[in-house]
Amino acid sequence: MKTSVQQYAAAYIAATENASREQARAAAETLIGILRRNQQTRLLPAIAVEVERQSTGQTGPAVSVTTARELTTIEQATLLKSMGIDSEISRVQTHVDPAVGSGVRVQVGDQVVDATLAAKLQSLRTALL
Repeated sequence: MKTSVQQYAAAYIAATENASREQARAAAETLIGILRRNQQTRLLPAIAVEVERQSTGQTGPAVSVTTARELTTIEQATLLKSMGIDSEISRVQTHVDPAVGSGVRVQVGDQVVDATLAAKLQSLRTALL
């Protein structure tokens, strides 16, 4: 059975609740050891985000939005609404990366929608080679 990011985060939170600094450090080392054994260390950043989300009581998914330029509040709200994401209960992080060219990349939990120019060019590059 594969353990999800949410399950790892919940287990870490349970292990560190009311824990001393040393106990929290030991729990983190145990988690990293489990991830190494399962060859899942790439999940560590997502687990950290999920721990924060669960710790703050947010019930919606963590959302990451990457664009080439800063979105206005209205543009961000329109984008999230069009994707059915409630920004009131979800933790939304926005990133500006001029390298994407144009378009938007949205990650909701483990799902990614990449409609950036950079992704389209990479797809063309891959198809041509």
